[in-house]
Amino acid sequence: DTAYWNAIAPYRSVAGLLAMADMKRETDFSGDWVFDEGRSRLDNVGAGNLPGKLSIVHKDNRILIKRTMISEYEDNTIMEDTLTLDGKEKAYRSPFRNAPGTIAAHLSEKGDTLYIDSKVIFQNGGQTREFVVNEAWTLQDHGKSLSIAQSSNSPRGRRSITAVYGKL
Repeated sequence: DTAYWNAIAPYRSVAGLLAMADMKRETDFSGDWVFDEGRSRLDNVGAGNLPGKLSIVHKDNRILIKRTMISEYEDNTIMEDTLTLDGKEKAYRSPFRNAPGTIAAHLSEKGDTLYIDSKVIFQNGGQTREFVVNEAWTLQDHGKSLSIAQSSNSPRGRRSITAVYGKL
């Protein structure tokens, strides 16, 4: 924690070591997570288009994300993405109308925030529509909660929410 980092800073400086705040500590986002609506900050759309469950395997420079969209009236929709954390765009097909899109992921400089940027392009009536989503993932509560700050822009407008998931 920050208090410990500050207390140990003089020793680390004399020893010629990096300050702990400057050390890269890559966060491991692995785990099974369930959506916690009560702790999330949503808008008028509510939990619409948010996965009810996430299963994540984070190893080295790769992350496998399995999103389960819970449906009351039909089979759940499961989306899987395997991403490299190098920021390079990868082409993919959206499960919604099989629309083409791109997705890219990278970690913050300190390795404590995962950024995922995606864009899906829909064709409708001869018009092209883009749906852009930017996410910033962080762990909270000593790794017991996953917070995803999400902003999106679509033909229906802008959306800015924070979805919180609890670790199973």
